[in-house]
This record gives sequence, structure tokens and C-alpha cells, in this order.
Amino acid sequence: MADATFTSHSGARGGLLASVVTSLLFGFGLASPVSAGLYGGVGVAMVSSDLDLDGIALISGTTNGLMQDDPREALRFFGGYSIGNYISVEGGYNDIDTIFAAVGPDNYHFDITGIDVSALGRLPLFKFLGQPIGLYVKAGVINWKSEIQVSQPGSVSRVEEDGTDFLYGGGVEVLLFKHILVRGGLDVLDIDPSDAGAGNITLGGVQFALSF
Repeated sequence: MADATFTSHSGARGGLLASVVTSLLFGFGLASPVSAGLYGGVGVAMVSSDLDLDGIALISGTTNGLMQDDPREALRFFGGYSIGNYISVEGGYNDIDTIFAAVGPDNYHFDITGIDVSALGRLPLFKFLGQPIGLYVKAGVINWKSEIQVSQPGSVSRVEEDGTDFLYGGGVEVLLFKHILVRGGLDVLDIDPSDAGAGNITLGGVQFALSF
């Protein structure tokens, strides 16, 4: 009788375990990778940057009392093609908007835009309610242009600089209903502040895209 009772309890535990595993597989599941194909969308990000302090000190004579105001929003319009399930080639247009600085009566405006090309790799993690979630990393280059304006009492000077530098980034992404791609992450534009007036730009925000 004791053996029969033990077997019965073991069977119940086995049935409960199988039920839990089945629920996890169907509720969360192993993430399927993003399918091959085209996608495109838009992103918005907060901006953090470094200034060319030596250049500002040369013009204004000092950096004492320096004030800096990074844009609250930077926009990125992008598109790409997923090659297979784990790798994408992506391009985008970045509008950083105006990075502002001031030393006493001297005002500095750095309006930076750029076109980027990058390779992107994905690491699927899991599904939540049937929607795949994973990590991504990216690396590439950005061809940028900086419109610099310096306003001093009685004079305003403008100059344009341009160049090409590396970018990299990463974050988390989820594919909703097989067609809506949502990302949250960081992009770092490795621009030398002495070249553009402002550089080492970090963009932290969200991006939305349609996958075709």
C-alpha cells in the first residue's frame, strides 16, 4: 500500500511539472529571431556631449562659468535589411539639433547632423506573451557635418566642419505582432570635440520601425 501511495504522489508531481513546463513554453517560449527583410522607422533620443574646451578657451579667454545645454531631443530616421535572422545592415540620418554653450556674453551653437551606416547583430533571449525579445549590438561609421556659430558682443561668426568617425551602440529590442520593431538603447558617436566643436555624443532613447 505504501508503494502504491508513493507512486501515485510521484505521478501527480510529474503531471504538475509537465503542466508548468508547458505553460512556460507557450507563455514565454524561446524567442524566434527577427525574420529576414526590410524595415524602416524613426527614433528619438536624449543627448549627452562633450565640448571643445580648448577651442572655447581660445576664443573667450576662459572657460570659467561655462554653461552647456544639450538638446532634449535628437531625431534619427533609419532603414535596414535583415540578412538571415541575426545580422542587419542599417543606414540612418541623424539630426542632433543644437548643442548650446555660453561663457559670459559669448554664445556657442553647434548644430550637428550626420548620415550613418552600420552592421547590427542580434541575440534572441525569450518570448513574452508570444512577442520575441532580444539584445542587439551595432558598429559602423557616421559622416557628420557641424554648423558652428559663435556670437560675441558686436560680432557673429559662422563656420562649417565635417568628417567621418566611428559609431557603436546596443540595447534591447522587441518585435510586436511580427511587424512592429521597438528598441531601447544607446548610440555613441565617436566624434572628436576639437573637430566638430562638440563631440563624444551619446544618444539614449527609443526607436520604432515597421518590418516588412
